[in-house]
Amino acid sequence: MSESTILCKCLICLKQNINGIQVSIRTYNCHRKNQQEFLDIEETNINSYQEQYVENLYQQENLYQ
Repeated sequence: MSESTILCKCLICLKQNINGIQVSIRTYNCHRKNQQEFLDIEETNINSYQEQYVENLYQQENLYQ
């Protein structure tokens, strides 16, 4: 039984080959899931940083008023 392959360009595969690599559909779906989880964590960290930055700006404004 030959399994279909698809070109994967997730972060994992791009580390191995700049153009991506051919992987099974099952592996592709696994990589997509892992990358989405990674991006969700990064987005949460960015939002937290932005909120903290804005709060610091407000505090600085209050000092100069």
